[in-house]
Amino acid sequence: MFFNKLKYSMKKFLKIFGIILTVIFGLAIIIGGLYYVSFFTNLWQKYPALLKAQVAYSRLEIKDYETFICHEDCMYEKEFYRQTIADYLVDKKVSNVLASNLKKDFFNENQPEKFREDLVKILKIIENKKKENKVNYEIKAPDFLADYLVLKDGDQNIKSVILDNFGDEDALAINALNSFSDKATNKNLSLEERIPAIDNLGYIVGKKLSNFDYSPVCSSLLGITEEKGSPKIRYAALNEMPYCLAIKGIYTKDIFNKFQALLFDEPNNNPLQGMLAHDLALYGDIDKNKTIEIMRRIYADNNLSKMAKEVSTGYLIENNLKGYIMPEITKEEDDLYASQIDDVWYFNK
Repeated sequence: MFFNKLKYSMKKFLKIFGIILTVIFGLAIIIGGLYYVSFFTNLWQKYPALLKAQVAYSRLEIKDYETFICHEDCMYEKEFYRQTIADYLVDKKVSNVLASNLKKDFFNENQPEKFREDLVKILKIIENKKKENKVNYEIKAPDFLADYLVLKDGDQNIKSVILDNFGDEDALAINALNSFSDKATNKNLSLEERIPAIDNLGYIVGKKLSNFDYSPVCSSLLGITEEKGSPKIRYAALNEMPYCLAIKGIYTKDIFNKFQALLFDEPNNNPLQGMLAHDLALYGDIDKNKTIEIMRRIYADNNLSKMAKEVSTGYLIENNLKGYIMPEITKEEDDLYASQIDDVWYFNK
């Protein structure tokens, strides 16, 4: 009797348990199906804020992983995802999983570079809202990104994206200067590491941060222009030097004389000669007479390239000096110059 009742109870329990499992399984299928359908339609935009932001985050990651070239529709779509994610993070006043995932994915060097760039842009949207005094939010973008800028092995392209979006943040840029300066001047590093660091130094200097002494940074760049070795590294430094030369008190007579010595001792390198002539011409804002004198010397020196002469002739003509004629540059010479520019310009070579 007892065993019959127990057997009956067990059957009843298993039946009820089976019904519960069936219901749970059915609900899981329905919810999963709705999520799947909404993920590939616009239904997800009706979700609560957290789910909506999570779907936007997933779609953005997939888009960046699958899309090689992003055209206009793609860019608008990605902008909507970024805005959706930022809106959620802005409204949250406490720590949340999405914010933690964003930070983790940003520091993950295995994530697609485009996705990590989009994460920086999301932080920029948040930071802009902070400046509008609209929010209380968890992520502090400049501090968050400054941690990455000073990483020894951080991706230089990602660092450039950070500066493109947050270059106006004095605290962030100042934290990055020493790191970039150390890399730029370290002769033991590869060109792939040094040249992007030089480019980023020029970018920060060009921002003209308030109350900051750029003399050491500009001295470092000047030292690189005088290095013996690859013309790529010297060209990169000369290309960024105008940012320094535009700062009051930086362009001294000593630097002017060093550029002259470099120019007249630089054999058979049209791009370097052209860039040096350009940097010398900038001295006209400090001492026009000395600049005219050196431009005339460049114009008369047949050992210098036509590209250097073109710079000097242009300067002399702009200053209403008569008798100077632009050098004739043939198509072959122009093509050769273009190939030489490609050779010294940095293209991950």
